[in-house]
Amino acid sequence: MAIPQVKTQALNLGQGSTPEIERKVLFIGVADGSALAGAVFLSSDSDLDDLMGESDSELKTHVEAAILSAGTGFEAAYIEISNFAEWPAALEVAMETFSPELVAVCTPITDKSDLSDAQVTAVEQTNTLERLVTVCMTSPGITNLQSWPDYVTAQALFTDSLACDRVVVVPDLCGNNLGALVGRLAKKEVSIADSPIRKQTGPDIALAAFPVDKDGKSLTLATLTALHNTARLTVPFWFTDVQGIFWTDCLTLDAVGGDFQLVQHRRVVDKASRAIRLLTINEIGNRQFNQTETSIKLYQGIFEKPLRDMSKSVTVNGKAIPGEIKLPNDAVTIQWVDADTVKIYYKLTPYKSVTEIINNVFLDLSNA
Repeated sequence: MAIPQVKTQALNLGQGSTPEIERKVLFIGVADGSALAGAVFLSSDSDLDDLMGESDSELKTHVEAAILSAGTGFEAAYIEISNFAEWPAALEVAMETFSPELVAVCTPITDKSDLSDAQVTAVEQTNTLERLVTVCMTSPGITNLQSWPDYVTAQALFTDSLACDRVVVVPDLCGNNLGALVGRLAKKEVSIADSPIRKQTGPDIALAAFPVDKDGKSLTLATLTALHNTARLTVPFWFTDVQGIFWTDCLTLDAVGGDFQLVQHRRVVDKASRAIRLLTINEIGNRQFNQTETSIKLYQGIFEKPLRDMSKSVTVNGKAIPGEIKLPNDAVTIQWVDADTVKIYYKLTPYKSVTEIINNVFLDLSNA
């Protein structure tokens, strides 16, 4: 005969929130300290003189620019090195306590191989820690022995023929360009799907003065255009008769024709991938997720959730601000390879934003 029993168990369905990795920045650069000391955490109100000492350093200069550019809510960390070659080891040390989206190496490169090595280092973070990062490198500023055409030629040699979809290069024209750009990418007020080219969030307020070349000639829009188009560098920009300094699109060194030539495309795919990874880990060994048509249909909806979350728009002051991607429609395809292995495909559709506006003005004299 049965004895009546009632048991109550609390089930963990993995429906809670997860920490946001996006917009978090790790700065690595030459200063007085040692990488062995580990990462030091930063916020928008950090006292850098107290943390890094009152003397100036390469690292401190870029961090100051980033804090000024990013504004409130900035989350970052830094780790000091004594020379450029130490930065990959410093990244490993920092990764023990801090997980960033963007890694900003503030010490300028000296060779083309430094950029291909940066791609390898970024990929290693995925292979070993399953962390997705974009590495932002800085190239040297102009010297007093170079003309602007000489400088463009030298910069193009750094990036020529490289295919590094996780590497961004920013020339150190003002001494703090990398910090200013990374801060702009990390602003809480805008989406990670936004380009730093955007004008609505105002001009850059962190950049130092522009240099001149060996002949005393000023930096021009033509030179900036050549650095952007020819060398695939991310540079500041301005509009004639409009006050303020803005930016070009942020380019990666992805191959021509690649999907990730713009950093915002890299960022939205990485964000979705982080959320998808955590969501699908919960389904390991779950017999409810199986090869039946009912289960496949159910889990298409479940696995689509991160994409639906990223597509949510918000209305501010009567204006609709779109989500990071378009609302997914049949965006998940599940393919069972065998009884133990499943492949899942996720389709993300970004919004297009205008970077070139062609105005045509004409007279209508028919009723004049």
